[in-house]
Amino acid sequence: MGILIGEGIKNSLHIRDPISNQTLTLYFRIPTPEERAGYAIAQFERTGKEVKLRTTEARQEYGLKILEGFLEGTFEKTDGDGRRVPAFSSDQASPVYVANWKELALKHGAHLIEFLAVYVFDGTRAVSEQEFSEKN
Repeated sequence: MGILIGEGIKNSLHIRDPISNQTLTLYFRIPTPEERAGYAIAQFERTGKEVKLRTTEARQEYGLKILEGFLEGTFEKTDGDGRRVPAFSSDQASPVYVANWKELALKHGAHLIEFLAVYVFDGTRAVSEQEFSEKN
């Protein structure tokens, strides 16, 4: 199988989150060539002869740009009876949808946004000969 392209395509990334110890799902789009270049440039800030690393900031900024949403329940809170319920949603059809869901996702899950950026912008994975043979 190849890369699925087209309008409205959401790719999914399943992350084993070290904080919740749960597998969480993020939805993202493929970055544009301009975003790929911008991500690489944003990791460094030059002031005169001084160069500052801005890796974390670049990961957060560009991770948010490609983030299309997340599986409802990724962010939870407890209700009045102590039950865990979704805190907010990225799905407009959800009763817990909020328009600023990206801001809240960054506030409460910056590590997830950063991991998404690393995976999409920096990530590569070589496959073994056996894996290649099994797929082709």
